[in-house]
Amino acid sequence: MKKKKILIDLDVVTVSIWDKEGLDFISRIEIGEFEVYTPYALLDLVLRWNYKELVEEIRKFYELYSDKIITARMLEARIEELGVDKKNFALQNFCAQLESYTF
Repeated sequence: MKKKKILIDLDVVTVSIWDKEGLDFISRIEIGEFEVYTPYALLDLVLRWNYKELVEEIRKFYELYSDKIITARMLEARIEELGVDKKNFALQNFCAQLESYTF
């Protein structure tokens, strides 16, 4: 069975560590149910936080359970390989998100 590929939002990991919520989902990650991809930019952001104990726990989680850490260079290469127009892509995604909101 092929694993689902996921990106884990930083909020999910932070809340699971800080408030001990969402642990069922986290345990599914820990047993290897998913193929986890993590943008390096996310780790870079976490390392800038002031609460070092939390930073260390989050960093360890991503380093232990990420199947692949994605660098900006890797992302740029893949976008180029796929021939994605970055400006148009960002605008289309933004518009699609606006359409789903109820004002």
